[in-house]
Amino acid sequence: VGKSYVIHACVDQKSGRIIATTRLARHLDLTPPPWAPGDVVNLMLYGKTDLGYKSIVEGTHSGLIFADQVFQDLQPGQQITGYIVGIRRDRKIDLTLQAPAHHRVSSLETTLLHEITSRGGLLPFGDHTPPEEIRATFGVSKRTFKQAVGALLRKRHIIITPDGIRKVDANEEWSPPPARQ
Repeated sequence: VGKSYVIHACVDQKSGRIIATTRLARHLDLTPPPWAPGDVVNLMLYGKTDLGYKSIVEGTHSGLIFADQVFQDLQPGQQITGYIVGIRRDRKIDLTLQAPAHHRVSSLETTLLHEITSRGGLLPFGDHTPPEEIRATFGVSKRTFKQAVGALLRKRHIIITPDGIRKVDANEEWSPPPARQ
């Protein structure tokens, strides 16, 4: 009572009765998957292992989201959007919840600009910020964060100060960040 399970329901060939099983993998398609790396797919989570989260891809194939790629709480039965990382020779599908790098970075750029504005024009994050704090705040790795900051810097939307990242006003002249010593 109070729990839910992901099951496969079917008609038993011998008795003609409806049966259900939690052994989902044996009922999924074993033919070569039709997707390519970077494709967007719908996922339903159905189990957790030491490696990560087992998922049903587009209702037909089984895939795995590796635990080190998950930055949020996930529950069996949850339906989410994911991305194909790769398809191995053994036809196993590697998945991620993060968009390919260029989509992830451009999305984070918008988030960072909004966050800087909402905090009065200064975001107290930079090279000194621990990766855990960046992941907790923005749900991305420090590497992705630095890529987005670099893109905003090249577009001259921000400047880096000793206190953090500051948004450049429309009438303010942009100056490059100080050189590292």
